[in-house]
Amino acid sequence: MPTKALSLIISYSCVIWIAAASRAEPPASPARHAVIVGVNDYDHANLSRLRYAGNDAARLAELLHRHGYEVTLLTGLAAKVDPNRAPTKANIERALDQALTRFKKGDTLLFCAAGHGVQFDSSDSFFCPQDAKPFADETATMISLNGLYGKLAKAYDGTKLVMIDACRSDLSRAARGIDGKDAPSPPAGVGVLLSCSDGEQSFEHDDIRHGVFFHQVIRGLEGAARNGPDVTWDSLRSFVKKEVPLSVRKLFADNRQQRPNELSNLNDVPVLVRANEAVAVSGKTRALLIGVSADSSKPVADTVLLERALVERAGLEKTLVNRLSLDRMNLVDQIPQWLKSAKPEDTFIIAWFGPTALREKKVFFDTGSGNSMLPVDWLREQLARCSARRKIIFLDAAPYGAETAEALRQVPGIVVVTSCSPAEKSHRGREQESLFGSALGRALEGHADEDGNGIVDSDELYAYVSATVSRIAQERNSSAQRPARFAANDVMIAFPVSRPMPLPLTSILDEVYSASAMDALVREVRNALADFSIKDVAVPEFAHGEPEYEELRGPIGLLGRWITEDFEKRIAKAGAGKFSVVERGRLQLALVQERTTVAELRNSVMVRRLSERLGGTSAFIFGKVRGRNGNTLSLQLKLVRCSDNETLATFAVTAKLKESDWAMLGRSAVADPADRVVKMPINDKPVKPVEQLVVATLEDRSRQAHPLSDPRFPYRVRVFVGGRERQGRQRGNEWIVKLREGEEYELEIENNSGKTVMMRLLVDGLNTLPEKIGDSGSLEVAHRVRLEEARPWILDPA
Repeated sequence: MPTKALSLIISYSCVIWIAAASRAEPPASPARHAVIVGVNDYDHANLSRLRYAGNDAARLAELLHRHGYEVTLLTGLAAKVDPNRAPTKANIERALDQALTRFKKGDTLLFCAAGHGVQFDSSDSFFCPQDAKPFADETATMISLNGLYGKLAKAYDGTKLVMIDACRSDLSRAARGIDGKDAPSPPAGVGVLLSCSDGEQSFEHDDIRHGVFFHQVIRGLEGAARNGPDVTWDSLRSFVKKEVPLSVRKLFADNRQQRPNELSNLNDVPVLVRANEAVAVSGKTRALLIGVSADSSKPVADTVLLERALVERAGLEKTLVNRLSLDRMNLVDQIPQWLKSAKPEDTFIIAWFGPTALREKKVFFDTGSGNSMLPVDWLREQLARCSARRKIIFLDAAPYGAETAEALRQVPGIVVVTSCSPAEKSHRGREQESLFGSALGRALEGHADEDGNGIVDSDELYAYVSATVSRIAQERNSSAQRPARFAANDVMIAFPVSRPMPLPLTSILDEVYSASAMDALVREVRNALADFSIKDVAVPEFAHGEPEYEELRGPIGLLGRWITEDFEKRIAKAGAGKFSVVERGRLQLALVQERTTVAELRNSVMVRRLSERLGGTSAFIFGKVRGRNGNTLSLQLKLVRCSDNETLATFAVTAKLKESDWAMLGRSAVADPADRVVKMPINDKPVKPVEQLVVATLEDRSRQAHPLSDPRFPYRVRVFVGGRERQGRQRGNEWIVKLREGEEYELEIENNSGKTVMMRLLVDGLNTLPEKIGDSGSLEVAHRVRLEEARPWILDPA
């Protein structure tokens, strides 16, 4: 029997981060090695996509790297930069063998893996790499736990630790995840921690954007599992085994269990991280933007664009961004001064837009002035003296960009991204900026945030810029322009480059740069449609969770549906006279006629069929709500061409939710007027915005019982069917009323507060009062609106 969950938001006002020379060389300290694997996307259809295994691996790798570990990270995202970093069986085994080759007596080795795992009998267990075939007769395609133990047992004496989260889903009746009960026991000197126990499944959650197991491992290594000044293996395993079950109970409103299992065979208590050894991560990002043009009186458009992206969207302090368009002498004077300002914990960005020249087999920057040649070797020397450990250089420096990058990559800690590969031309963008500069700007604004964690790292940035520039150059100019990446040998993992600021979900200011998340998405989608000459487009319902284009439901309630409709209206308005948007009714009818759903549109055949049904629609815009963290929501859109199912462009933004937006999530809580009182700073400590505090308060209260379960709650909501009240019951934060298909129901709101109140009542996101649309026109019945926009009722006391 279908049920109806009553989600209730009651809001009322008064009325509702030095070696010293010595005569004798001290003994070398034991080295620490880590091989970290995260698999989100699998080649085989029987292995479902995971959401946060890649996040687990990337975050853990970054943390261990800061603590001095020599890290090899293998994830799908890392593979976009270097195919050898794809989490395939061959790459994982190669990385492990290389780490063991370097492993000396007394060293530490960590092998951590997040993804799927299988056990077919009690003799062995298997971790599934990206290219695994999960069948009992295909175990050679997987990573055998016995095989892993054998490699570790042959290594020199030292600390060898294994942490595996590989039971995130049931794969088939004949296979299950690695749960510890029947997993083989490790040899002497090896410690193993598995994410769950016999018969259990491990979980990941949107609120933490990680698997629960590795989320707690990371928390523990960050200090929560500290035993004195250090985090030891014993303190970490104890912490994780305690916290994981508690987190699962807190995050999921049901009887799920996940209890990590230990299979250690250690004779000592190894120290994993020490409190005073981590590299600081609280440094600043500094940027030097250099543009050389024929007219020295005019700024180079690319540097202006990047400055705006860094300051207005990435939140860099204006004083930390220096834009130069000067002659050689001034560059020689200012560049060293600016580089000297960086601290070791800082990240330094340099963007150079200008030509290069070759003289006597050496590369020079041509600064366009009288004494115009600036040796690339000079810049390399200045960069080597810069204290910042993380440096990223963007070069649009034809025709010798690759040679310039090869020279600069000799600097430790540096990543160099060039606008094109050797013998290619760097094309102009839509207006005065270059195609490379335009893609860089969008990447820094947040569109390169592939994993939706609110950070654009060096790998994500390169992957986005490379794909974007390559596609548009081919489409617009029918010629190749493929950005290239060059990195110093010590750059083992990605590092943060930009932390885009969340935007309000909506804004009353239209067409203002970065006014709101929806405005930013519409602006970029409109430009992409022009780049690829798309004349008509369809916008299916935005998805949430996995599979990637699953129809919206669950954790974000009706908010995704509202976002879809709002975006569709905005993009249709922006396309007037340029492109058209398929009317929603036509799209829904076509889905019904094809007997398919939005979820099945991942299939290229179905995309083409639906396109034909719609009269030859050129492209689809697939939207996805990737997850929520408190009052922020991560959105991603993909522009997919129907003819070949190719993803032409990707857009991403993080939105801030207001109280009214939160109300559409389908949670139930009471907001008190006192929640909205502006708090004063204490000891000059910054105070969070009231809206953010209110949403956090509502979030906490929504983990409690439903308000209707409290007999003292003054606003009673009653459901009537055929004139008779249909009783409800509480389930967690939901109030469940059973309804049969086709039954009509009425709602009655009873005000027992003793005061006259103003009430806004939405049912399934639709206003219960006719709503006037725009400045003129007739009233629309059951209009979909945000709570704060709804036409209100006046509710007298009972």
